[in-house]
Amino acid sequence: DHAAWFYGSASAGIPRHTGYSLGYQLVAAALQQWQCTASDAVARPATELFTPKTIYTLGSVEVNF
Repeated sequence: DHAAWFYGSASAGIPRHTGYSLGYQLVAAALQQWQCTASDAVARPATELFTPKTIYTLGSVEVNF
């Protein structure tokens, strides 16, 4: 549910802007793993950055692509 994740849902227990926060953290983790800035990353092909089975760690949670 896009609206719940991005705008919050009291009934689902999802705080407001959760989706934005998770997206920000995912990008920050990816940039750290790639050892580049956001400006550098947009100039590189996605296939160079996202490889099969890429794993990013957000705190204690692993996110797989």
